[in-house]
Amino acid sequence: MPEEPQGGGTAGGEGGAGAGDGAPGSNDATGPDGKPWDPDRAMETIKTLREELKSSKSAAEERDELARKVAEFEKEKLSETEKLQKERDEALARAEKAEGALSSSQMTTMIEAAAAEFGAKSGRAGAVARLIDRSAVETDKDGKPTNLKALVEAARKEAPELFDGGRPTGSADGGARDGATGESMNDRIRRMAGRT
Repeated sequence: MPEEPQGGGTAGGEGGAGAGDGAPGSNDATGPDGKPWDPDRAMETIKTLREELKSSKSAAEERDELARKVAEFEKEKLSETEKLQKERDEALARAEKAEGALSSSQMTTMIEAAAAEFGAKSGRAGAVARLIDRSAVETDKDGKPTNLKALVEAARKEAPELFDGGRPTGSADGGARDGATGESMNDRIRRMAGRT
């Protein structure tokens, strides 16, 4: 069974909820401005507040739209700049890669030539070049290797099977020539084929 409120008051009556708060039905209804409550004035105030709210929403929407357009413009502008920077970075990376590949290729060729010069067996200069650590190669200010002889000698100690037993002759082919005639292999083949 529900309990009755103590004090015997009723809603809207003396001492109950709504007394003196300006709500309709109270004997003592005054608004926050101290004037007695008037339904027409209240409706007018509500209409005015709704219009102000509507106009502030419109202004806020306009402001948000303008801010969005500015952000979009800046993003497009930044995107162009970023695109150009990305293209530049990619071009630099390609150039560095090409330069590195060229340098690596040139270094391999120089190492192979040095290996052949210092006694690598025919066709084994590439294997000798693969044994040599590229980071151990010292270069002068022009980028030419200065310690290839020492590196090839170290490779000779590591893999002697890649080298001839004799002393290096100084030529890329290990000095293989016909000592009696001074004839090259091509000349000898032509002579044997009857083309001379």
